[in-house]
Amino acid sequence: MSFNTSRISISTCNINKKHLPPRNNKILDIRKVSNTREIANSLRCYLQLSESKLNSEEPLIKINNDNGSVLRKDIKLVTEALESKVRTLKSRSKLNSALSNIRKIVNGSSHEIFTLDELALLALYVDKLSGLLPKGELKELTKLINLQMECSWVKMKSDQHLLKRISDLRFMQEAGAAFKNTLSVGGNIGYGFAATANSAGVKNSVTAGLNVDMVRHVFVDDDQTIFEQHSKGISLNGGADCDFTVANLGVKGQVKTEKILQKECSSVEHFARNEHVRFPLRKMKSSFADKLSSNSVKSLHKAQRDAYNTSIRLNQLMHSVLGLNADIFCIKPANTAPNEANINVTSVDLGGKTNAGVKDLNVGLGVSANQSLTVLNIEAEGYQKFVEDLKRVSELPSEFYFRVKDEIELDSSKENLLKLLGVLESDVANYNSIVKKYDGEKLNNGANCDLKNALKAEKYAIENRWSAIGRHQFLQFAAASHAYISKLLIEANFDDMNAIKRCEALIYNPDFACSAVMLRKLTTLPKVLNLKITDNKSSFGLSVGPFSGKVEINHRDFKHCSRVRDGRYIDVIVSGQASAALSMLNINTLNKKINEILAGEGLSDIVGSVSFTPDMNGGITLLHISRWFKPNYSKNNNFPGDKGWRKQFTRTALSRNLGGNINTSGGAGIVLGANLSASESRTKISKENIGTHDLTYTIARFNHAYTNNGSKIDNNEWQRFFEQNKHSYVDIFKNMSNTDSALSKEVSFFFKELKDRATASQKEEIIKLEYNFFNSMKKLNEQPFNEEIFNEARVYFEDFLERQVSPWIDIINEKWWKPSQYKQDMTSGNKLETKILRMLNIHPRDKNNQEKNQKIPDTSRL
Repeated sequence: MSFNTSRISISTCNINKKHLPPRNNKILDIRKVSNTREIANSLRCYLQLSESKLNSEEPLIKINNDNGSVLRKDIKLVTEALESKVRTLKSRSKLNSALSNIRKIVNGSSHEIFTLDELALLALYVDKLSGLLPKGELKELTKLINLQMECSWVKMKSDQHLLKRISDLRFMQEAGAAFKNTLSVGGNIGYGFAATANSAGVKNSVTAGLNVDMVRHVFVDDDQTIFEQHSKGISLNGGADCDFTVANLGVKGQVKTEKILQKECSSVEHFARNEHVRFPLRKMKSSFADKLSSNSVKSLHKAQRDAYNTSIRLNQLMHSVLGLNADIFCIKPANTAPNEANINVTSVDLGGKTNAGVKDLNVGLGVSANQSLTVLNIEAEGYQKFVEDLKRVSELPSEFYFRVKDEIELDSSKENLLKLLGVLESDVANYNSIVKKYDGEKLNNGANCDLKNALKAEKYAIENRWSAIGRHQFLQFAAASHAYISKLLIEANFDDMNAIKRCEALIYNPDFACSAVMLRKLTTLPKVLNLKITDNKSSFGLSVGPFSGKVEINHRDFKHCSRVRDGRYIDVIVSGQASAALSMLNINTLNKKINEILAGEGLSDIVGSVSFTPDMNGGITLLHISRWFKPNYSKNNNFPGDKGWRKQFTRTALSRNLGGNINTSGGAGIVLGANLSASESRTKISKENIGTHDLTYTIARFNHAYTNNGSKIDNNEWQRFFEQNKHSYVDIFKNMSNTDSALSKEVSFFFKELKDRATASQKEEIIKLEYNFFNSMKKLNEQPFNEEIFNEARVYFEDFLERQVSPWIDIINEKWWKPSQYKQDMTSGNKLETKILRMLNIHPRDKNNQEKNQKIPDTSRL
């Protein structure tokens, strides 16, 4: 197995903020009612309570806590209140039975928190109770309580899964680790001529084929970024073989093109959290219809969203139906989209092989040689909110904000601009609250149709006021209107940015469910960053029976935005593999029977010989990888350091692969064949040693660890990497102590760059740091085993590395990220059916959009 050297990193270039959910993600936070004002200040919707209730000392109901667990004492309170309410109903024998089962679970243990199994049973009996209750608020209340329990169960289940997944992915903490899943389908045509089988002559054949591959490839880049690639490729291949009695000669060629969608994660935990995992809830459903419904399987995000959308109504019903004073506040689920890049790959591969051996024995010697050229064009996507790049607001279609534009043309004073900003902020805040409640009512299956219809009408009224149809388009038009007003305010020397940011937060962090990917596409101005990789790979292989060895040399030219990644590489990979194949059926017998049937039907002359071969195969490969790097910045005439190749690292890796394939072929003269194969592989890095005359790899690793951990030097990722290579850093520090060494001159060059960019006060700091830096390295050279001196040198070294981060991020953002055309139009934010109706000019709400300031229905009485 060849080691994949196509490591593609854009993390150091990405202007998009990485979103990593907190480690202890809260689901439901229920607090005393006195905290309600605090909730409102965070721009979250909450239940309006009277002043007398704000000071109430009624019991605190807490359905679950920070980790999703449900407290027994809280459910006991709710159960007692439900029992007292059920006693007032007429037919209550079945209801009492359901309540009895609930009571048994609540009182079944002295443990404060319900277990997963207990919580599942509890949710099942609450669901049964809900099904038995007559239509009304009590039935609605039990449904909403059940949604909260489902959310708690999914959260606990998700936490269990996350811990297991992180444990399974522990090997992905090392740069170079990877796993891959491949599915391939292909067809081929071949023609054989000259001698016949089992003769002493030479058999010649030519083949041509077409293959389609689908690959999921997850790997850890050299700077510790985790990339997930989903690729679809198509390849044309051809070959020719000469088959002698005891030997075979062959040549082959392949042209392949691939399209890859690449997603970026900052750590193993980030990757595990972003995997879309859904958990079955069927054992918590009482009716057969519910067991088969789409809601019987939920992801954590979906469960959190349902609980969040219904929390306001649950608060109301807890108080009005059960007389319990609860402030149930569910943490809004994160709604983020990953950083992405589109990659186009074109490759050409030419190779030759020869095999020699005795045909009647399973032994042989094989020699192969390959040459390939691969070009990867990477287009990374960047996004800026409309308000973050006001110079480009003119690129937006004026129809997005024509409502405010018309008003401003009548009165462009600062006072009117502020008034319009206030109207927009008020409408967006109300829209957030209304749509959240509306989504909650939709989950209630028409429990309160009057409220649901009123909320729907109120939602439409706000959308119509801004000429939008649907939530995504409303946010798109609101973002455009906000940017247009903000641009004019800033041009008028308005300096109160809080008012602008307050409205921005409401638009870009909606309370209701929406597509994060679609919202990003609609409400941001795109930017692109183009990178390019050219790989020229040569390989030579030798095989004896099931054992094989290979040497690969890859020359890479990488056009990268980070100067410590931009340059030329040489990878030398030496690998040894042991492989085996297992036939899944008695193939000889099967093929013989197939051909006998064809002969019996008189088809053998037409179809020829037919073969069918299902196999399983596997292998283990040991790899040794060495990498050398020549950075492009070393080409500068004023660069005094090493202008040649420097070793970045050596790695030892172990890779295993397992696969299966089905091949079938047949024909007389011209042979047609088809194949289907699937495989999975995993590569673990067992050892890595960094080069002692290079800083580029260290800088790349430090940059990722530093920016990924809140711009802090003291973080686990960097500490782990440094400790793993502590002995190498002793040698690096010693090499920097000699002022005449190439490494010392390179560091001096970097310090000079910092001084040239610095202000007068900053320059003094840098000069002082430079003096202490080299002085500490000299001390270490004299006493290399003194831990105190080593730690002092490390502090100055890390201070130097930290100062390398910020200036280059600014340069990358200014010079590498280029504006891209905003391609969204008046219907981009609409659903497909809405787009069709609008194109046909028959959408019922298009007409309403011509009217301004429609009256909003009053729903306070409902």
